[in-house]
Amino acid sequence: MVISTLDRGDSVGRTLVALRYQRHREFEVLVVEGPAHAGERTPLADHGPETRVVRCPVANISHSRNLGIAKASGDIVAFLDDDAVPEPAWLERLVAAYDDPRVVGAGGIVLDPSACRVQYQYSFCDRLGEPAFDTRPPAEEHMTPGADPFAYLQGTNMSFRRDALVQIGGFDEEYDYLYDEVDACLRLIDRGGLLRPLPDAAVQHLYLPSRIRRSDGLWRDPFSLVKNRHYFALRYGQTGRTPDEVWAALDTYVAELSRVADTARADNRFSAQEHEYFLARLKRGVEVGRRRGLAQDGRGRRLPPAARADFRRYGVRHSGPVPLRICLLSPEHPPEDIGGVGRVTSETARALAARGQEVHVLTRTSGEGRVAFEDGIWRHHVAVNDRHLPGLEGWGSADDLYAAVAKYHEVVRLHERAPVDIVVAPLWRAEGLICVLDGRFPTVTRLVTPMKTIARMHPSFALNPQVQGLIRLEKAVLERSRYALAASRAVVAEVESEYGSLDARIALLALGVADRRAPNASPPPGGSDQVQRSGEDPDLRIEVLFVGRLERRKGVDVLLAAARQLLPDCPGLSFTLVGPDTPNTELEATYREAFWRETQGEPALRERVYFAGPVDDQELWDLYQRAAIFCAPSRYESFGNVLIEALMFGKPVVACRAGGMPEVIEDARNGFLAEPGDVPSLVYCLRRLIDDADLREIFGQRSRARYLTHYTLDQAVSGLITISRDIADEHRGSRAADPSLAPAIAELLKAVAQLDGVDAAVAARSLLDGSSYPIDYRGRIDELFDAPSADFLDGVYRIVLGREPDPRGRVAGLRYLDGGGDRLRMVVQLCQSAEARRRGVPTGWLGDLAAQRLSDLPALVRQAWPLPDESFVRTVFEAVLGREPEEEATTSYTRALTSGRDRREVLRLILDSEEARARLVPTDWLSESRGPA
Repeated sequence: MVISTLDRGDSVGRTLVALRYQRHREFEVLVVEGPAHAGERTPLADHGPETRVVRCPVANISHSRNLGIAKASGDIVAFLDDDAVPEPAWLERLVAAYDDPRVVGAGGIVLDPSACRVQYQYSFCDRLGEPAFDTRPPAEEHMTPGADPFAYLQGTNMSFRRDALVQIGGFDEEYDYLYDEVDACLRLIDRGGLLRPLPDAAVQHLYLPSRIRRSDGLWRDPFSLVKNRHYFALRYGQTGRTPDEVWAALDTYVAELSRVADTARADNRFSAQEHEYFLARLKRGVEVGRRRGLAQDGRGRRLPPAARADFRRYGVRHSGPVPLRICLLSPEHPPEDIGGVGRVTSETARALAARGQEVHVLTRTSGEGRVAFEDGIWRHHVAVNDRHLPGLEGWGSADDLYAAVAKYHEVVRLHERAPVDIVVAPLWRAEGLICVLDGRFPTVTRLVTPMKTIARMHPSFALNPQVQGLIRLEKAVLERSRYALAASRAVVAEVESEYGSLDARIALLALGVADRRAPNASPPPGGSDQVQRSGEDPDLRIEVLFVGRLERRKGVDVLLAAARQLLPDCPGLSFTLVGPDTPNTELEATYREAFWRETQGEPALRERVYFAGPVDDQELWDLYQRAAIFCAPSRYESFGNVLIEALMFGKPVVACRAGGMPEVIEDARNGFLAEPGDVPSLVYCLRRLIDDADLREIFGQRSRARYLTHYTLDQAVSGLITISRDIADEHRGSRAADPSLAPAIAELLKAVAQLDGVDAAVAARSLLDGSSYPIDYRGRIDELFDAPSADFLDGVYRIVLGREPDPRGRVAGLRYLDGGGDRLRMVVQLCQSAEARRRGVPTGWLGDLAAQRLSDLPALVRQAWPLPDESFVRTVFEAVLGREPEEEATTSYTRALTSGRDRREVLRLILDSEEARARLVPTDWLSESRGPA
């Protein structure tokens, strides 16, 4: 495994971490580091002693690759860029290609920075150096000696037999940047070697800026591009071509680069100095490329035999069974304000990744979908858009339905690339609603406090349409779940009391948290290091901590009422409430607002109740550490993640005798359990701990011991892996995709959204249409149609191609749009372009978009029917083609009508024109628009 790097310490670090999750285990890693700028040396020592580092004295990719080959000990040499992230099955699939002894090279697909689009799938090049990416699948004629064009493997995702590279002298070191892999693949093919471009084996290419390329994709320095293009074309292009044809092709390439620079200068993307430098380097590249190309001197090198004894196996994270491929669904994601579901998911994901499992966390976003590899976790920010489906517009829980559907399609996308072993989805917001219906992968519903229970504690929720919709969604999930995971026996009982008995295999698994308590921490008996207030005895300072959303279910009203009773009698006592304000108080004000209103005349009391709001993790751990007592007076908790955080810090706890809290807190041993919603009971429990420092100390020690015995993150994750593997093994191969998925979703929509049969069937088919995921091309482009020209152009390019238009394309596009150009036709042409085909952009939705944008076409034609002939022609042209007709066309069609030709025939001619077909104009309405008899 050879990685060439230059000035990208952080990025190559990400690549090295990703390699630790490879399923193939027998590989070594060589990082070939180029001459970095001062202070830019890659901190490779941070990535383990098994990483072999080779220094390259020049900024030359081919020289770097050859140094890697020379040191490589394996039979196969694979290459990655330093801004690439390989998927876990990448090496496994490359290596499998070599089971065919004819194969000398194999490579896979390259995903763009979002990982939602293909950047390169199958790559071809002719012998003049002109690449092509829209030919697929690769045919044998593109991989035979003399092929023109020929298939090649992308430099950021390729591998070769080492002995084949040795035989051709490695990479030609004339190619300092670009064409290095093209040239090597051509020489291997011409020697009779077979390349195997794979339809998977994916890597994500972050496409970071470099010394040659800017972050916006604009080339800073074209020297290597044009020099290497000339060198390549002059070496290989004259077979079957005249010298004049070769020079003409090269002149065209240079002129194109020059136009790009001129356009960038006109568009103020280049300064005058940058423009001058670009053109000077372009000229120099032509001169050097011509001279070296005509010399026909290749710059390969003699490569030594492999030194098998030097092989240094790279340490992957998994050492036991094959890692699980796990999808964790969550409506919340750090660093945003998150509740218990988000925190548990985040902690669990990190711990699973640390054990070498392949973890995908799926959260929602209203922006563009993307996948980011962070700390060993693939985080999928799944785009959730309003689908505007009949019967669902205005329904309060449509967003949650659309989120569940979007995440389902993302799971399917992952599963189709490599099987997903298990999906874990919280009951909260019905995240797994659609996943539970698909029999290809098991979906485990993690039971949490049901919305029906929350609504019972918040009377104002009773008539809230979104709440009622969520209750129906939860019921639907529970009725269809085959597997469930519960942190407490209490939450199982609560769910079944609200929704009925579960027909699911239920696994009990307590939650766990990573140990954040400082080693040898020994807080004073008061437990607080707050600034001493005047007149306070430091030995009497006692801080009571609450953590959670400030809402009625959490018992915040009870806590504040208890505080007002306790504070006057306890001079050193204070209360700190950590968490976001919410309107869920039944007071028409937040608890903070209500408290400040009620204590206007009590400043001494006010200063001892501190509303901290949301805090970051480090501040939260500091608050736990300094607190003397932790209080969670919730009316209901399915388990109480904050409780085990308090146990972890060795705190005595006051909680309530409700839900799963009695399963965590041992009453009168490490805390006290008050009656939920009962102020006197809470006051009594708190006072017992406030008044007895020795008891606080004893309870705190027991809390810490209970955490270590039952609630460490390691215990929770070990249990989850065991349960997940058992379920995956039981489920694997037992069921295929359910052919009745659409009818099942239609029935579900009738129940949860109360749609009639027709709307439910239409909505189900639309929701299952995978062309809208992970990118909702139709929906997002439709929203742009009324935007200003520049916003429309930039937006369409970003949606379809994942990039901004280049300077020349931007100028031409704006000129077209501002001149009255047809937006629909621009969209269709862009989606059918070679670049879009290379990226795998689906086009099936274009017809629906055209039908939607032209839905008023039949009415416009009917309105045009009684008009005079010339007006009829002009109106139909405008309606069908989105433009005014040329005078010649107007005259021709008008004469035809005047001479007695039927208007229906003229309409049909316009509708059947090449321009109308290119615009995807629908014609199924014609029977409704025959005009007057």
